[in-house]
Amino acid sequence: LVYKYLGICAEKTMRYDDAMRAYKKSAQINQQDKDIWMKLGFSQVQCQLFEDAEKSFENANKINPSNTDVFAGWGMALMKQKRYSEAHEKFVEAVRLNKYNFMAMLLAAVMEMRLERYEDAELKLKFLSTVAPNETNTYEYAHLKYIKKDYANAEYYAKKALEYNPAMLNPYLILGKIFRERLEFENANLTFEAALLYNDTKPDLYYEWGVMLQYFEKYDLAQEKFKKVLELSPEEGFAKAGLGLTYAAIGDIENASPLVSEELEKEPECYLALKGNAMIAFKKNEFELAIERFKKILKEDPSDRACNYYIARSYEMLGNDILTKEYYENAIKTYPSMLVSYIDYSKYLIEKKEYAEAQRKLRKALKVDGENLEVLNMLFFVSYI
Repeated sequence: LVYKYLGICAEKTMRYDDAMRAYKKSAQINQQDKDIWMKLGFSQVQCQLFEDAEKSFENANKINPSNTDVFAGWGMALMKQKRYSEAHEKFVEAVRLNKYNFMAMLLAAVMEMRLERYEDAELKLKFLSTVAPNETNTYEYAHLKYIKKDYANAEYYAKKALEYNPAMLNPYLILGKIFRERLEFENANLTFEAALLYNDTKPDLYYEWGVMLQYFEKYDLAQEKFKKVLELSPEEGFAKAGLGLTYAAIGDIENASPLVSEELEKEPECYLALKGNAMIAFKKNEFELAIERFKKILKEDPSDRACNYYIARSYEMLGNDILTKEYYENAIKTYPSMLVSYIDYSKYLIEKKEYAEAQRKLRKALKVDGENLEVLNMLFFVSYI
């Protein structure tokens, strides 16, 4: 009992290593204590000894079967090992034993999201957001809605989560992604700025901010964010890839190549590294390779609409008129606020003496930026012709 209560004191003061050692000694002395194995298991989860925790919860269940907390902890140990299906079974059993174990119900829903059982997760999260509303339950419901591309409800529940806890980072990240999908740059940027008030030391904030900025072709600002990630977390590989992409976009191939190559060796499907690799090929005038790489990115992530512009430019350099027009049209259709697409498409049409079509594109460009001197000069030129 002395060791047991020492462990409780250590746990309450968040000294989980000390708690684990005390609980372990207590369990060695009295292996039939119905609580000690469970307490040991939870402290081992905190210490990231997940396999040991799994064994502790198994012992707890032998001594004290049908305990909802034991199954919830057991599920956590399995979840941390990414054994999502087994973890789900434990969480569901925890809820069966106690229908008011809302934490187990939430974690069961999270596992269902990981297992792509979205309808099952929806039932649980809808119930939790109504019966036991808090920032965590509401955020997870927003996350589910985002996965299902129900952006209106995802936005609603993310904002609701922030009403419960304005310092919570994840709802801001969801909102940033939603505004990015809608091509609402100002809203996305304001969201990240609001998150900064509470999370200025969180690498995830700067990383997602950087990803958003490069989507909007603001590579100089994205570079600042990726550098900040690496300042806070120097081994963050995806941020290195993001930084490499920004170097490539501004034509600094010498600095871009090693960062992109390093991450591709570790993670061949890293989105930012793949895009950086495509951008390097484009800047080196390796247009066939650039087309291949940008098309792969576009296939994996159709929301990265700027890829259409780079593919169009590459086909233009290769002299393929049909595909040049096709991808310029895709660029201005899917990303109507990307002014450079209108400008370069119009230059291409002027070169081909298709003045009337160039005039139409430039008039649309004026809706994006009515005071752009380059657009106004080109529009005067084609109208005069």
